Amino acid sequence: MTTQTTPAAPDATTTPAAVQTPPAAPAVPADAARIAALESQLAAVETALLAEVPPNLKALVPSGLPIGDRIGWIQQAKASGLFNAPTAVPTTDVRKSVSPMAAELAQLPPTARMAAAYGSAPASK
Repeated sequence: MTTQTTPAAPDATTTPAAVQTPPAAPAVPADAARIAALESQLAAVETALLAEVPPNLKALVPSGLPIGDRIGWIQQAKASGLFNAPTAVPTTDVRKSVSPMAAELAQLPPTARMAAAYGSAPASK
């Protein structure tokens, strides 16, 4: 009697995904240069956004956040109107100033009497 052999079945412990996945490539210097360029662009965007923030409100921008989150925070604050609110300026006193009381001309020295006469309305002729 002749026996036929069947081909061996693939090993069940190896999955096709594990076999086909190539090993991860280490980061190349081109990626580092690209990351640095993107970070500098983000810094320029942040500087432009901060230039639009009023100087007295710049202290409200959180400095502990990463640059991307800080840009998002500034954009949300602008959208909510935080930086657009007018600052309240106290009104000044618009009443007329009080002038000093007119002194008796007889009590003034002669030069002050003459100065007071020059400041008065001309006498009618």
